[in-house]
Amino acid sequence: MIDLIYSIEDFKRIIEEKNIPKESIRLGYISKVKDVFGVITAVLTAPSTHPITGEPIVLMCEVSEIIYDPHRYEFELRQNTVGEERKRIKDWVRDVEKFVEEKLGFLPIRGRWIEKGTGMM
Repeated sequence: MIDLIYSIEDFKRIIEEKNIPKESIRLGYISKVKDVFGVITAVLTAPSTHPITGEPIVLMCEVSEIIYDPHRYEFELRQNTVGEERKRIKDWVRDVEKFVEEKLGFLPIRGRWIEKGTGMM
């Protein structure tokens, strides 16, 4: 189960209340492409337990999103060049990491926790 938290301030408060160690917090990026648009979402995740059942859950907070052109991005990758799209995404990632570090007081490990049994990472 994923427990979606709607603000980074609430995420910080919850991880502090639950005493979740910094080493367990992850900052990850989820990319979804639909037709001509791509969206990358920056998410913070942390392992936790359901307050009633005690089952493992994942706390997740969506930090930021960027819309990009996946065709242009793939073209730049194939050409091994850093064009406008790759630069824009790279700058966005840098801004996200700076924002998260300012809000949490540390920069989490890159990656993300997943819902048990999904086989996704």
